[in-house]
Amino acid sequence: MNLGVANGLKHFAMIHDSFGVHAADTSLLNAVLRESFVTQYTAPVLERFREEIVEQLEFSAPELVEKIPPVPNMGNLDLDAVKRSDFFFA
Repeated sequence: MNLGVANGLKHFAMIHDSFGVHAADTSLLNAVLRESFVTQYTAPVLERFREEIVEQLEFSAPELVEKIPPVPNMGNLDLDAVKRSDFFFA
């Protein structure tokens, strides 16, 4: 689901990692970006990436699968803290 649309954001521009909205919607964009960031990175992104690489190598170069290192242990970063941080979005 698009969090911006779900929260009433109707006019939105994006180029790569730059986002634009009407000035009146900057607070909403701020909240949506933070929520989307937390949602995106709460999932085990690195584990999924490793699994995809291993799956591809099993078919194309199985001898390389054992050379792919395990993912590092997760740290203790509280992703929800970005929702309360002073600086996240400019």
